[in-house]
Amino acid sequence: MIMKKQLTPIMMLFLLAACSSGNTDDLQRFVKDAYKDQKPRIESMPEVKVQEKFAYSASSLPDPFSTANLSGGASNVALDNSNDNGPRPDPTRVKEPLEDYSLASLAMVGTLKRKNTMYGIIKVTVGDGDVYKVKVGDHMGRNFGMITKISNDQITLVELVKSALGGWVEKETSLQLKE
Repeated sequence: MIMKKQLTPIMMLFLLAACSSGNTDDLQRFVKDAYKDQKPRIESMPEVKVQEKFAYSASSLPDPFSTANLSGGASNVALDNSNDNGPRPDPTRVKEPLEDYSLASLAMVGTLKRKNTMYGIIKVTVGDGDVYKVKVGDHMGRNFGMITKISNDQITLVELVKSALGGWVEKETSLQLKE
């Protein structure tokens, strides 16, 4: 056993000495001569195509932003529907926490039913990933979205978005359950 302990370092030293021979002249000669007669091939530059000039003149074309294009061509449409009795956001309502996030950054991750009330479980997919419990009537999203229905696989809400005429329009959307 003692003989084996003494022999192992000697063998290792012998192997290291065998690997470290300094005779690399043939390798250096090969590297020097391998590509001596070959010259690098450089491809020519691609031809640059000159683009034709185009003068844009829209004076003869209809204005795409004209009010005549709205609502079937009625040019006397008022863009401000402030007298409209339609839906509109309530400026006095206190904002809820989930109204700070777009719907794209919210994910429905489950439901909970307690005392005949269905709750949706919403996870914020940005930042810390906070989790919230919502019910019908709560608000979420940046477009004044109000939750109208919660089922096992989706949350339906109605958002208020600006129409092309300047008033507010209700738009139904939903969040699907993420698995």
